[in-house]
Amino acid sequence: MEARTALVTHMFQVALDQLSIDEPAVHDDTDLYFEDGNIILQAEQTRFRLHKSIITARCPVFRDMLSFPQPAQNELIDGCVVVKLPDTANDAGLFFRAIYDYSFFEAPPAPAIVEDTLSILSLSHKYDVPNLHRRALAHLSTAHVCTLEEWDAEDSTALTFRDIEGSIADPLLRMIEVVYEVNALWLLPTIFYLCCSHPLQKILDSPQWISGSICETHKRTVLLGWAKQQHETLSFQKALIHAPTANCITHAACAAHVRRWDVSVMAVKGDKLPGGISPLASNGGQKFYYERLCQPCSQSMKTMAEQKRIAFWNMLPSLFGLPGWDELMKMKAAALKCIP
Repeated sequence: MEARTALVTHMFQVALDQLSIDEPAVHDDTDLYFEDGNIILQAEQTRFRLHKSIITARCPVFRDMLSFPQPAQNELIDGCVVVKLPDTANDAGLFFRAIYDYSFFEAPPAPAIVEDTLSILSLSHKYDVPNLHRRALAHLSTAHVCTLEEWDAEDSTALTFRDIEGSIADPLLRMIEVVYEVNALWLLPTIFYLCCSHPLQKILDSPQWISGSICETHKRTVLLGWAKQQHETLSFQKALIHAPTANCITHAACAAHVRRWDVSVMAVKGDKLPGGISPLASNGGQKFYYERLCQPCSQSMKTMAEQKRIAFWNMLPSLFGLPGWDELMKMKAAALKCIP
C-alpha cells in the first residue's frame, strides 16, 4: 500500500513538473500593470492591469464586450476580473501602450518601427480604434507610396525595420497579411515589389511562410507575382543592351561594355535574381552602368530606361492582381482623410 501511494505521489509530482514545463508561468507586464487598475486583460501568459474607463472609452469593442455582466465563475486576481484575449502578448502590449501614451506612437513624421506599426494596425482594426488605425496606415504610407515621383523622393528613415541586418522578407510577408486584413490595398504594390526582390528560397525559408501565418491565396499571389516581376526585371535589363546608339563616339568601348552586361544578365539561372539594375532604381542607382558608356549612348540609355521605369511602375499593381493606381489612390485618400 505504501509503495503504491509513493508511486502515485511520484507520478503526480512528475505531472506537475511537466505542467510547469509545458505551461510558462503567467506574469504581469512591468509597465502596464497599474495598482489602481480595475480590470485585467491577459494575452498569452502576460497580464495587463488597466483602467476599464480608459479602455472602454477608446475601444468600442471592449466597451460592448465589458457591458455584459461577467460570469460569476470568472477568475479574479487582485480583486479584478480577468478577461483573456486571443492576441499575442507582444501585439497586445504595443496596442495598450499606444492607447495609454500618445507619444509612444505619434503620427508621421515621427519615427516608427515597422513591426510595431503592424501590431498596432492589426489590433486597432480589430478593436475599432480609428485614430490609431489611421496613424498606423499613415506611417506605412510614407514608405509604400502610390506615385513614382514619391518613390524616387522617399525618405525611409522615419519608418524602419527592427532587424535591418537580417532579411526583411519575413516582416514584409507579415505586412502583406496584415494589410490584406485591414484592406489597405494601396500599400501592397511596393510591399510585394520589395518582397519579391528577394531570392525565392529566402522567401520560402521565412518563418512567416513556414509557420502557416500566410494564407494559401496570398502565398499563390507571392509566387506568381515573383515570377512575373523577375520576367519584367530581366526584360528591363535586356533593354539596356541597345547600345552603341547611332550617335556613339566610342563604338568599340560601348559595344564591349554592353556585351559584358549581356553575359552577366543571361547568366542568371534558377531562383537567382537578375543581377544589376532594378526597374525602380533611379538613374543614380544605375550610375555604374551608364558611366562606362560614352555621353551620347549614356543619355540615350537613360531616356529609354526612364520610359521603361514608368511603364514598370504603371503595371506593378497588375503583377499581383491589384486594382490600378488611380483606384488605389482613391482608397488611400478615403482612409487617410483625417489623421489625429
